[in-house]
Amino acid sequence: MEGKHPLYYEAILQLRDIVPEIEEFAFAAIKKKGVPITRIKKVQGGIDIYLADKSVARTIGKQLQERFGGEHKVTQSVYGMKGGNTIYRITILFRGLPFRKGQQVLYKGEPCTVLLLGKDIFLRQDATGKKMHVKFKDAAGIKRRKE
Repeated sequence: MEGKHPLYYEAILQLRDIVPEIEEFAFAAIKKKGVPITRIKKVQGGIDIYLADKSVARTIGKQLQERFGGEHKVTQSVYGMKGGNTIYRITILFRGLPFRKGQQVLYKGEPCTVLLLGKDIFLRQDATGKKMHVKFKDAAGIKRRKE
């Protein structure tokens, strides 16, 4: 970004509970877009990547959620004012899941199959065929079945 100091950032991409494949995908997408990474911070359970372009950060967050499934949240906070306009910084959280679409899981003790990982998790009970909708905040109750 021209005219910006080297530590300038508009967004933080927080990657939590992820496998190496997700981290590699994120860094490849950032490199492809040509956006400067101003800082990388290792934190408990993942990493924070500070980016100089918030629109690219939003795009990468969406791509991670669509490709790998997981929790995806975007928050913003006021950073300051410039020319009478409010300047915002955003934080994009992507939290991976220990299971994938098509895998066999246990939810509340019932064997289920993961049908879809989108904004929420969609499961089908194996015994009854009943479809269930689970919020990401309740994902801790879903366990992978031993095959």
